[in-house]
Amino acid sequence: MEAGLNGVYMVITAGQKTLFLLFMCMAVLLSPLAAPAAELTVPDRYETVQKAVESARPGDTVVVRAGLYRENIVIAKPLTLKGAGISGEVVIEAARSSEPVITVRSAVGATVHGVSAIESDVAGIYIYDSRETKILESAFNGNRYGIHIEKSEGSFVEGNRTEDNEYGIYLTGSNDNVIKGNRADKNRDKGIILVDSSRNTLTENSATGNYWDGVNLFNSHGNSITDNKLWKNTFAMVIISSEENELSGNSKMRRLYLILPVFLVYLGIVIYLVERKLFYMFLSGPKHKKSKQMGSFGGG
Repeated sequence: MEAGLNGVYMVITAGQKTLFLLFMCMAVLLSPLAAPAAELTVPDRYETVQKAVESARPGDTVVVRAGLYRENIVIAKPLTLKGAGISGEVVIEAARSSEPVITVRSAVGATVHGVSAIESDVAGIYIYDSRETKILESAFNGNRYGIHIEKSEGSFVEGNRTEDNEYGIYLTGSNDNVIKGNRADKNRDKGIILVDSSRNTLTENSATGNYWDGVNLFNSHGNSITDNKLWKNTFAMVIISSEENELSGNSKMRRLYLILPVFLVYLGIVIYLVERKLFYMFLSGPKHKKSKQMGSFGGG
């Protein structure tokens, strides 16, 4: 009985293996081979960037030729959106200013490289609920937020320009991101802002000439903020309700027009005292000399 049971067991196992091998062979023969990553070119093959994005498969690259495109683009898959040619030649203007120019939503591993995004009342690029997004060598100018990252982690933001926005780079509820070598200059409010965002790295950025703060942290902990240039802002850095942040190597210089009035007041006082002294010497000198001469004449 025991031998019989073992024999039945062996027969069933062998049959299962045979069926499994047959099934795998049929699956390989019937299924198409995995296609390599493709390049989809705009406007050569696709009229709009959004149509190319929708047609792309995970891992593909959408290459955009130089020109002005009026669109709002939504990316929800791991692909690369790349501008062809010299940086700044591919300009995407918001067709609907009430929406971000570029939105990356619920995606893992999307990349935006070498484009300009302008004229949105929301954001040049908005990253939401995404991981490992790369934003590289792009420009996000003339929007409310240049770069807005919300509830996302593992983003890598390098070599971008965010100027003439209300806010340059804004992180909210986002952890473990790297913000490196960007220019968040000349924005109407703040350069780089972290709200409820922890363990991020901000390094080698320029946040210069913003109306209020170069860098602002609110309820954000354990961030590394090093080697940033924070010049000519009203306040170089403002930290509120934030703990255990590493701050080192950041260069700071207050805006000149805040120092200039004080300097001019002191300069005016010095000039006044010098002029007063010279004026006194000019008037009193000849009179004093004449009185001495008259005294000598009278004594002779």
